[in-house]
Amino acid sequence: MVHVFDSTDVASELGLTRGGLVLVALLSGGDYDVVCISHLRGPDMYSLHMQTGLRNCGPSIAHGVAHYGLGYTLIEAAESLSCPELEAFLIQWHEGLCAVL
Repeated sequence: MVHVFDSTDVASELGLTRGGLVLVALLSGGDYDVVCISHLRGPDMYSLHMQTGLRNCGPSIAHGVAHYGLGYTLIEAAESLSCPELEAFLIQWHEGLCAVL
């Protein structure tokens, strides 16, 4: 059995906008958000899988933070600012995220 969810249904159910959903994904990480680091040393080959996202920030914390509009402003900036403008914006955005957390 497979459950299919429409993004508008999810956003409505959680009370989040598109930006809020993106922020939850970025902050909490997920199984789609895995970094794989491989090392090969002769017969000793191993792979390390690490979850990314903000350390110690699970879905509940990320959901709470998302209600402050940080996801919306992040998407707006990414879509409208030049690279130098975005870099400057991200410094301020990061400070806002820290204040909310």
